[in-house]
Amino acid sequence: KQQDIIIVVANDVPKEVFESPLYNLNGKVIFWEIKDVDNSTSPSEDNIDNITSKIIKKVDSLIEELGSKK
Repeated sequence: KQQDIIIVVANDVPKEVFESPLYNLNGKVIFWEIKDVDNSTSPSEDNIDNITSKIIKKVDSLIEELGSKK
């Protein structure tokens, strides 16, 4: 309840978890839904770099968006 924003990066977290009226998180949860590394095989360095790059781009975009709201 005391967070300004909650960012869910995983693509397999049910949104319903954050929609409970018990939490009252209206507008605080952002779902990026970035596909995780496939655990059935050994993750390649390229795959990890790709996911990391996607997260960095999202973070940079969020920083820019939040900065423009000041």
